[in-house]
Amino acid sequence: MTEAAPAAPAAPAAPAAPPAAPAAPGAPAAAPSWLEAIPAGETRTWVEAKGFKDPANLAESARNLEKLTGDLNSIVRLPKADAADYDAQMAQVYAKLGRPEKPADYKLPVPQGADPKFAEEAAGWFHEAGLNPKQAQKLVEKWEAKIGGATKAQQDAIAARDATQMAELKTEWGQNYDANAALVEKAAQGFGMNRDQLLALRQAMGPAAAMKFMQQIGAKMGVSDPAFISGEQRQTNFNGGMTKAEAEARLAAIKGDSEWIKGYTRGDADKRAEMTRLMAAKTGGGVMAIGH
Repeated sequence: MTEAAPAAPAAPAAPAAPPAAPAAPGAPAAAPSWLEAIPAGETRTWVEAKGFKDPANLAESARNLEKLTGDLNSIVRLPKADAADYDAQMAQVYAKLGRPEKPADYKLPVPQGADPKFAEEAAGWFHEAGLNPKQAQKLVEKWEAKIGGATKAQQDAIAARDATQMAELKTEWGQNYDANAALVEKAAQGFGMNRDQLLALRQAMGPAAAMKFMQQIGAKMGVSDPAFISGEQRQTNFNGGMTKAEAEARLAAIKGDSEWIKGYTRGDADKRAEMTRLMAAKTGGGVMAIGH
C-alpha cells in the first residue's frame, strides 16, 4: 500500500487591523457638508440640534411653520401688563389690528335727528379702546338697533295706553262725547292753544285726562252749543290747515319713504310730531290732537 503524502502547512493568519483611534474628548461629530455653509454660532447650533437632514428638510420646516403662524411680520406681540411703556406698546398693537390714526377716521354715520356731537364723542371712545373701523361700525349698528327697538316698544306701549284711555273715555261720556269734544275745542281756542301745545298737554297728562281737563274749562266758559264750530274749522285750527285727504296722501307717501321711517323709529321728535298731526287730521281735527 502506498502511503499518503503529508499535508502542506497552513498559511499564517493575517494580522488584525489596529483599533480606530478614539475621538478626542469633547470633539463634535463631523457636520454634514451642507451645514458648513452656515457660520458657526447659535444659528448653526440650533439647526444641528433640530436634526435637519438637508436644506430641503429645513425649508419644508420653515414653510410649515409659516402656515401655522402666518407671515411672521404680521405677528402681534402683546406687551407685559407691568411694562413701563405699556400704553405706547399697545398703541402699536392697535395700529397693527387696524385702528385708524384719529377718531374722525371712523366716519361714523349720524342718525337722522341725532346730535352729531354724540357721534364724535363715541368715535373718541372707540379710538381709546383700540377698535378698528369694522368693530366700531358693528357697535354702532347694535346701538341703533337697541335704541330703535326700545323707541318702537315705547311708542307701541304709549299707543296702546292711549287707545285704552280713549275707549274708556268714549264709554264714560257715551252720547255726550261729541258735545264734550266740542267744549275741548272751544277751550283750546279761548286760550289760543296751537296743535303743538295740545300735543304737549296730551303727552303730559295722557289723552283722556287732557280731554277731561279741557272739557271742564270749556264748560266753565259757558259753551253749551257744540254747533258753533264745525269739524272743518277744528281741523284748520289745530292741524295747520291740512285736510283729511291731504293727510291721507302724506301718510301714503311716508310709507314709501324708508329714510323717513328710519328716522321715526329712531325717535326723531319732528317726525313723531308730524305723525301725530297727520293722524289728527285724518281722524277729524284738533280734538284728535289730544285724543289720538
